[in-house]
Amino acid sequence: QNNLPTTNEEDGFIYLCGWLARKFKNKYPHLGCYTKDNKRDHSYSTPSWVQHLSFGSLTEPSTDWVKQAKIFETLFKKFHKEKIDTDSNIVKRLTKLIKKKCDMPEDLIKAFILQRTYIRIKLLNDNLIAERSEGKKTSSTDRKSTKKMKKTIT
Repeated sequence: QNNLPTTNEEDGFIYLCGWLARKFKNKYPHLGCYTKDNKRDHSYSTPSWVQHLSFGSLTEPSTDWVKQAKIFETLFKKFHKEKIDTDSNIVKRLTKLIKKKCDMPEDLIKAFILQRTYIRIKLLNDNLIAERSEGKKTSSTDRKSTKKMKKTIT
């Protein structure tokens, strides 16, 4: 599968970084600023998703914070692969792993990991629901054999 993020994934990632920058605004003001405070020259390029959504009240993450968060994201994906690690203390173990690679505050790392874990679980649940709804569209013989299989397993 392709590891390059789609535009939607990239926009969602930037949004998450901005959300975390807003959450930790008082503790770590260097993580980002409100879009209304971000003075940019007029550009004929398409605005980012955060700029598009914002009427000045969303937080746009700083470039340095996005670079660090991309390292977090890479380590998150290596740690969990396509699913979620099923061992205990995943936040604690992943925080330790990221802390070794990046010099960032532990509370920020934990918040990132928690949000990414919630997002991953939501995605996995949505995929599961989609698979099940596709399964309902199969023929009745397929459903009967599935029921027999379930009885055999249980």
